[in-house]
Amino acid sequence: YSNVGLDDRAAARRMTEYLIAKGHRGLAFLADNRVGVDAQRWAGFCDALAAAGLPCGEEHFVPLAAEPEALPQSLAALPARRGALTALLFASDYYAVRGIHFLQDHGCTVPGDFSVAGFDDNLLARHTRPRLTTIRQDPTAKGKAACAMLLDRIKHKTPAGQHLVLETTLVERDSVAPLAP
Repeated sequence: YSNVGLDDRAAARRMTEYLIAKGHRGLAFLADNRVGVDAQRWAGFCDALAAAGLPCGEEHFVPLAAEPEALPQSLAALPARRGALTALLFASDYYAVRGIHFLQDHGCTVPGDFSVAGFDDNLLARHTRPRLTTIRQDPTAKGKAACAMLLDRIKHKTPAGQHLVLETTLVERDSVAPLAP
């Protein structure tokens, strides 16, 4: 098969390194699974923690319900972990924005009590308050590259197996605050 994707592991590592550089040591990764890109993002998160001499174990992974109506139950323990956890890296902007709203609804401030980061840089990231710090991927570039790859395969009968890795960018906005040393 052919694929147009991202280096999800490196991008998540970059975001985690950013959070650590901001002084955060109590970090958690939140996703609805550890399969595919979420597994790669979890691995990048753990890579960055290990490189900083910080542990990475099951207590750093917060499983999220994939069903929208069950998501609040997944997040229910977060307010009680205020102080122990200072930064949350969500596997997607969708979950990060839902997480911000949940925290705010339960008396927590973002980025005061929790810094929050996401992944994708979708429309929600730019329009939530606070605006979301995230990893930007370009879905239009992904689609164009995939179409070009497919057309090349059809026209020139090139074999499957091409793999293209697109760049990502860390977008710094308002949802992450530095911790005092």
